[in-house]
Amino acid sequence: MVSMLHRFYPNGLTLVLLGLLAVAGPLLGHPDKFDRSQRVGFATMIPARMGEWDQLSIKDSEKLPDELDINELYQVLYSHPTYGQVALTLEYTSDSRRQFELHYPDICHSIRGDRVVSYPLRRLELSDGRSIDVASMEWQQRNDGFSAVTAYWYVTPEGVTVDSMELKIKQALAGLFSKPEQAVMVRFDAFYEQTLSPKKRTELFAAINALNRQIESEIDSRAGTMIYKRFEMEDI
Repeated sequence: MVSMLHRFYPNGLTLVLLGLLAVAGPLLGHPDKFDRSQRVGFATMIPARMGEWDQLSIKDSEKLPDELDINELYQVLYSHPTYGQVALTLEYTSDSRRQFELHYPDICHSIRGDRVVSYPLRRLELSDGRSIDVASMEWQQRNDGFSAVTAYWYVTPEGVTVDSMELKIKQALAGLFSKPEQAVMVRFDAFYEQTLSPKKRTELFAAINALNRQIESEIDSRAGTMIYKRFEMEDI
């Protein structure tokens, strides 16, 4: 356990800070109750069919158990005749505290026993001329299950970030001062079956870029702001 924590949180001072915040939080009053009913409506934002991308399956919060502590989860698997299968996952939480936080793909896959290889940040070009830096990795399920290349980022009231440590500290402060912060996670997974060569990895990231461009061109400005710029209360 110690080695795993050191892998994800190499800065010992940060661990100490998070621990102190966790202990001090209850002393400063009880935070507001988590309101799981709050939604942003992901299913209405993403078109059912986009160009040559066909939807193969959809999961949303209405079909998931009540134990799901985030507000909203939307997952859709697409298929393209050239790019293959790529999944989009959108998560929303109105509460950044520990029990209700968004998922961190690298940590979640590692904890469940998947093989995870993290890559440097990648630049995602947007249609308005801007670009955002997104986290990237590859993962393979244990026992030779599914394999995918993944790109993901988080959208907070301050803007887009991929710094999970920054989010952890904000989460601790939210608990400390009883002021939960809202956030959205955007994640793409390009699935593959054969050995992942450098050429194949490039092709899979190209598939993610292609689906992202298609989505960006189809959604309205409200959804575009929420997914690519910032998340604010008035966006709901």
